[in-house]
Amino acid sequence: MTSHSSKLDLALLWHMHQPDYRDYKTGEFMLPWVYLHAIKDYTDMAHHLENHPDIRLVVNFVPVLLDQLEDYADQFTSGIIRDPLLRLLAAPDFDHLSPDERLLILNSCFLNNHETMLKPYPAYQQLRDLYDHLQAIGDKELMYISGQYLADLLVWYHLAWMGESVRRENECIVHLMSQEKLFSHGDRILLFNLIGTLIQGIIPRYRKLAESGQIELSTTPHYHPLAPLLIDFNSARDSLPDISLPANSAYPGGYNRVAAHLQSAIDSHRQRFGSEPDGIWPAEGSVSEPLLNILIEHGRQWCASGEGVLGPSIRFIRSARITISKRIWLF
Repeated sequence: MTSHSSKLDLALLWHMHQPDYRDYKTGEFMLPWVYLHAIKDYTDMAHHLENHPDIRLVVNFVPVLLDQLEDYADQFTSGIIRDPLLRLLAAPDFDHLSPDERLLILNSCFLNNHETMLKPYPAYQQLRDLYDHLQAIGDKELMYISGQYLADLLVWYHLAWMGESVRRENECIVHLMSQEKLFSHGDRILLFNLIGTLIQGIIPRYRKLAESGQIELSTTPHYHPLAPLLIDFNSARDSLPDISLPANSAYPGGYNRVAAHLQSAIDSHRQRFGSEPDGIWPAEGSVSEPLLNILIEHGRQWCASGEGVLGPSIRFIRSARITISKRIWLF
């Protein structure tokens, strides 16, 4: 990524991001998407790379995602689980759940792509069919559903979200999927502990891949801000000339805020991966000349954007290349 030649090169960049789902007053996670994507997508990607060492690509981790992955890892270390759905997976008695806990399981555990994550598994599909039947009779019927049904539903939800590599190779998951139903507290604890192991291994696995030279790791300003708009609202007209803008020209202190987000991301990257990132994927691929200047000031070597952003902004890109091409590559 950091070299340039006249030949055409193809660089593959995978962007790993989840917004911050934490309630900062309670420390509770409001939604489970970070840990679910961790056991599925982030785990599978690491597995594919580890098993195909000739693959070369760039993986971009947004620091706020890494913050949450470390939060989950710490929860498993401390035993204090702050994600309600994950906490329920380890609950010992499903026959005495509160109404809110029952509703959380019923409202959460069919949230996936049914074509690829539910229909392929007959036991999971049967749970859905029963849910649809009872809901057709009346929502009150769902409140009398058995604790075993809720346990089986919660287990199947996590099995369906489990990465393909784990479902194929982990003996615990193979056994649970073959068992299909009547999952015990012991079964759920095995699944719970495996989830913890997978999450705790993600950052070390990607660090090892980067240290071997197989992948390059890049970052994004810490909390995924739309940096050009923080610096100058008028930057929106680089790609949308007729867009309506706020009365104020800029977000108060926006330039310094962007610089702080970037420096925090660099510090985060060094802490987690042992080195500073050369490259930046700006949030949503949004770029502007002032943003590129901030990247230059912080010693970054390249940044990337998407065709949908670069295309409408080609006039800016052409002029920007004249002034910055000797200091930072823009892909």
